[in-house]
Amino acid sequence: MSGKNLSSGFGNVTNGDPALPTRIDNICKNPHGANDNAPGEDAKKTIYNEKADRSWVGGTIIKKADGSYDYSGTFKLKDGSFKAKKDLTKQDREELNKDLEDELESLCGCYLTPQDEFEKQNRDPDDDHVPNGEDDCCMISNPDQQDSNGNGIGDVCDMPSLVRVYATSNTGVNAEFNMGLDSLTAANSSNYSLVSGLAVMGASIDSTGAKVVYLTTGSQTPACDPETLVACCVKNKEGNVMPAAQQQVFRKGICPIRMVQTPTSVENDSSQYAGQRVTIGGIVTADKSAFVTRLYLEQSDAGPWSGVTVYAGAIPAPVAEGDSVIVAGLVGEYHNRTDITPVNFLRVVSSGNPIPGPNLVTPNQISTDSPTAESYEGVFVRCDPVFVADTTGFQAFGEWDVSDVAAHTVKVGHSGDYTFYPHIGRWMNIRGPMDYVYENFRIEPRRNADIDTINVIGVNPATQPKPQVFALEQNSPNPFNPVTNIFFSIPEKTKVELYICDVSGRVVKKLIDGVPMEPGRHKATWDGWNDAGRAVSSGVYFCKLSAGDKVAERKIVLLK
Repeated sequence: MSGKNLSSGFGNVTNGDPALPTRIDNICKNPHGANDNAPGEDAKKTIYNEKADRSWVGGTIIKKADGSYDYSGTFKLKDGSFKAKKDLTKQDREELNKDLEDELESLCGCYLTPQDEFEKQNRDPDDDHVPNGEDDCCMISNPDQQDSNGNGIGDVCDMPSLVRVYATSNTGVNAEFNMGLDSLTAANSSNYSLVSGLAVMGASIDSTGAKVVYLTTGSQTPACDPETLVACCVKNKEGNVMPAAQQQVFRKGICPIRMVQTPTSVENDSSQYAGQRVTIGGIVTADKSAFVTRLYLEQSDAGPWSGVTVYAGAIPAPVAEGDSVIVAGLVGEYHNRTDITPVNFLRVVSSGNPIPGPNLVTPNQISTDSPTAESYEGVFVRCDPVFVADTTGFQAFGEWDVSDVAAHTVKVGHSGDYTFYPHIGRWMNIRGPMDYVYENFRIEPRRNADIDTINVIGVNPATQPKPQVFALEQNSPNPFNPVTNIFFSIPEKTKVELYICDVSGRVVKKLIDGVPMEPGRHKATWDGWNDAGRAVSSGVYFCKLSAGDKVAERKIVLLK
């Protein structure tokens, strides 16, 4: 590929020029080739950052044709730190990969004309810092179209370009272009063909922006097989014709979610279709009313491998729980969580359908260390009965732990729309979609109804073993006046100290001073008085718990 450079919102950049923060080389790549098996070009992104001493450091990420990544140089991370390749953590690499994938998605697809026909170069003619705009398609005039003086006729950026293709059903395909099209040539089905030989039997154009062509095809089976659409001879509204045939690869038909969730290998749990555009169908088990930016989709037959997360910040249609939908988009791996993002197409097929599951599981099946946990990612599950085993991460990370009587524990997220406050030892039936966050699998209750503390069957909380955990819960109420309750749990019999300290660390009140206590959940109260029998002033204090070799601390506030 000759001299292709694209800057990420910084205008034109030349090869080897370190004067600007970002350069992306060889961005227009086709890693799988026309037949999905030929090697393609690598995509390379070089990031330049200015340090405090006004020097520049550069790090390069290369996405190879086989889908793997390579790194060199020094990178500036989101927290402002600089790290060399050898110091990058797994999370650092995932964030860098995600940044590269986002830019590939926004900048690639500007064209897929055969690379030996045109020299491709960066352009931003209107200086709007939008390199993927309709006028910034990065191609110069066709050398084969010249006037009598040898000047190129028609800039390729003024010509239609095939941006992306995806299935919308087992007999439908959408072809998206970069600009409004001439309805006559765009709706001519003979201008489109599928490499597999499957017939294109009809074509129509969307009536709004005239950028999307709806194609009717023969039966796209077996679903999820690679397919290539070739388009040619399509004109834009001004009459400029495509300079050459263009093609885009997609996965045909409606892919079962189980195929999307199938790992690449035993060693690599990323989706076998990571980075590819697929179309899936399923029932919405949790929508944006609970999670704002995402929804969860599951096949109607439920079970392991049947669910997936769809990032839907700008989905093209409103959806609700119980809707049967068809979704097309890229398969992503965000911090090792398989999802569909961005969404290119969404259609509601029907509404009011029964929500699949919930699949009854035990904490042992879905905890992070379980060999079966990966199969429940995105699946709507139910655990019952379980009790609250740990709340130390509730305030800091928005997650808490539940356990069953066998002491198997799983995390619960707090990103849904619920107001329930977990208290150690509280029994419940709990349900929600499974997600993977902060390197942990966790249940995500959608709302309060998913946390049922009333209809707990099969246990008598009064006779069940106390939770075997160490935890200091947040005092309640807080702020308080005049008295607050402090609950804590210890996993074994040991001496306990529970002190109230001021901001300087001085002990104000010894609520429990080296007293041997049984394992389980305990309660203490503080009335705002010190050990000298005097009322303390309003302000911030700290409650400190020590039991054996374990220590915990909570901030409490007294207001008078």
